[in-house]
Amino acid sequence: MEYRPIGKNGPDVSVIAFGCGPSAGLMVNGSASEQDAAVGLAIDLGVTVFDTASVYGAGASEENLGGSLRRLSNGDRALIATKFLVDWDGLADPGASVTRSIRESLDRIGRDRLDVIQMHNRVALDPPEGAAFAIGPMLSVSQVLGDGGVADALEAAAAEGLVGGAGFTTFGGEVAAIEQLIDSGRFQMINGEFNMLNPTAVSTPAEAGVEPDYGGVMARAHDRGMGVAVIRALVGGALVDPEQGVHPLALARTQNPEHGPNVALAALVREAHIGDARPLEHIAIDFVLSHEQISTAVLGFSSAAQVERSIAALAK
Repeated sequence: MEYRPIGKNGPDVSVIAFGCGPSAGLMVNGSASEQDAAVGLAIDLGVTVFDTASVYGAGASEENLGGSLRRLSNGDRALIATKFLVDWDGLADPGASVTRSIRESLDRIGRDRLDVIQMHNRVALDPPEGAAFAIGPMLSVSQVLGDGGVADALEAAAAEGLVGGAGFTTFGGEVAAIEQLIDSGRFQMINGEFNMLNPTAVSTPAEAGVEPDYGGVMARAHDRGMGVAVIRALVGGALVDPEQGVHPLALARTQNPEHGPNVALAALVREAHIGDARPLEHIAIDFVLSHEQISTAVLGFSSAAQVERSIAALAK
């Protein structure tokens, strides 16, 4: 396993992080024995970061991850990165909503401190009333950076010893607003999309038409000393050879309307690497980790076998 720092002042972390979201399904819908097997193997193979969120399975992912780590003899070696969501009721007082969510996550996971806490809401300069993205309301820059806002609450939680580093997700956010949060110096990391089908978060390709265009926000964050965690390195499973099949716990991800077109694009990637005998997922992981701006790639796992296969890419 290779390790890289989360920003200038953060700890070294494994370049592969264990994603606990609903797309892979394991940490939301799997059995306790399946979860323990995958989590325990990942730690044995050198994975240090486990990425979850309060909304994954309505808290089930956090609870299940915490349960596995308590049952496993090596569970105390894991760093936990989770995410909070300011919901519609919390918009009146975003800071109070953040504090409440942090304490609820601590209770579900069963720890006294979260190593990393990340804002799950997407951000815009001035979103219209009722604007939402995927899981909840979009927040304005002022709601995040203003007095009594998200950043104030995160800094208070850090001073109290409840959290370590703080970050936010860029996936689905407005680039100009993301840039302001990066430049504020109040966050230690970002989390966002970067892969072979859309590399725009690090460098915009010469060809036009890659959407969404993330405007190099990961390169910007790295230049300012922040850590960078990548999601969608395998584009929801599209950058996996078809013969691998789809694990039953992950079948829901194939219902995404973007999945079919992404699989078609992935076939072109495979053709472009016709002389490369490695599995497509290994090529895709290597692409992401070949960029120095990336601290860690969050991969979703449906089984212990998938953990072993993906981490084998590092050895090759």
